[in-house]
Amino acid sequence: MDIAIFRWINSHHCRALDYLMWGASSSADFNLIWLLIGLAAWALDRDKGKETLFGLLIALACACLSVDLLFKPLVARARPFLTLDGVRLIHNTPSLKVFRSTWSFPSGHCASSMAAAWVLGARFSKLMVPLALLVGLVSYSRVYLGMHYPSDCLAGLAVGALCGIAARAAAREAAARD
Repeated sequence: MDIAIFRWINSHHCRALDYLMWGASSSADFNLIWLLIGLAAWALDRDKGKETLFGLLIALACACLSVDLLFKPLVARARPFLTLDGVRLIHNTPSLKVFRSTWSFPSGHCASSMAAAWVLGARFSKLMVPLALLVGLVSYSRVYLGMHYPSDCLAGLAVGALCGIAARAAAREAAARD
């Protein structure tokens, strides 16, 4: 079923979606969008912004380290564009070269996005829906672009939620000690 869902999503391309999905995925490269949102939160709300930014950094570090150092080497699942015939890719993207040498399960983009959104959404409840939509868009884009199977994304979202919960608690504890 994982492959069937992957094939359905990956086969429904159009030029406008190609740009949207590439942009959504690229915005989460190196956690750029999440760091920018965190810095904006800190700049706009110096009282709670420091706690939020600290929680965000913990969440992103937890997600990246657990995915890249623990789960990916443990599972060692090849990316769909390396194992399946007929995967549609957007060629000539800078990240395509990097992703040829990394594992697929779980999705680091999804884990980091969920972890960051969890921390930011806990602080700014009015942003929960836009944050959830951005996480969903990043997750969908990873399958659309041929980088991950849907189960890679779901696992990444689960890891990210756990990292976000832990980071939020750690940031609150640290703020209470100050």
